[in-house]
Amino acid sequence: MTVRRGEIWRYQAIMRERTVLVVSCDPLNDDGRVLVIDILDIEPPGRRGMVSVSLGEFGYGYGHIIGVAPSERFVERLGVATTEQMADVKSVLLTVFELHD
Repeated sequence: MTVRRGEIWRYQAIMRERTVLVVSCDPLNDDGRVLVIDILDIEPPGRRGMVSVSLGEFGYGYGHIIGVAPSERFVERLGVATTEQMADVKSVLLTVFELHD
């Protein structure tokens, strides 16, 4: 299965199904190990909201929950984040890892 950066997927984790946003680059995705952030139904409150991104109808990408997802567990492609949303995701990930100058 081909999974691309910026896509939103239903993902079958070990204990539950999750909605995730693919954040890793496509060459890494092609190797079958994909970096994702969880998508939540509601915006995280307080400081956690600093590391969330609105993904419109899909919910909120939460940059504090980052994981590696085997590509064979991706169930259904639900959509694609916009260029603006991915720019916001980039900013959140830079904040989470304190990579700002």
